[in-house]
Amino acid sequence: MKLERPRIFLKAILLRFLALVFLLGNVGVVYSRAGTASSVAGDTSTAPIHIVSDRMETDSKEKWVEFIGNVVATQQESVIKAERLKIFYISDSGSAADSDSIKKIIADGNVKIVTGTKMATANHAVYTADDRVLVLRGNSKAWSGENIVTGNKITLFLDEDWSIVESDDEEQVEVTFNPEKESGLLN
Repeated sequence: MKLERPRIFLKAILLRFLALVFLLGNVGVVYSRAGTASSVAGDTSTAPIHIVSDRMETDSKEKWVEFIGNVVATQQESVIKAERLKIFYISDSGSAADSDSIKKIIADGNVKIVTGTKMATANHAVYTADDRVLVLRGNSKAWSGENIVTGNKITLFLDEDWSIVESDDEEQVEVTFNPEKESGLLN
């Protein structure tokens, strides 16, 4: 019976993680000219998610699960790669299977997020579910087709349909934009 609880726990975490992978996989959430969000990969809310890593650790008391070493999380066309992927969750009751939801996700080390023709890379990425904000830090780059933006920090406010790209003391923000091709790189 001790084995059943971890299986239920993992199933619940992975199901809740499903929506988040879709969101992170859509760093290039594409905004149409009308300003409405649309997914490159279509509706993936029920699509299976597959995560592989060298190791996985969980702490139900502290409410997190972490995938360590060569992490690859895949859902249809969306892929997140990193050296570490840590998911913090909230549990409203004692049963992890019934009431868990994602609070925050942290990806560290060679982070790469790809969906369709959109991609983002960084040393570190943090997604907070309460405000639906994704922050990419350290050698951050996001591109769609021939359009590229680079900065030390890229903050994507997914509900507000806007973003901020910041430089550091050594390098400025850099943008390459091809106006002849529509893409919705960040907004």
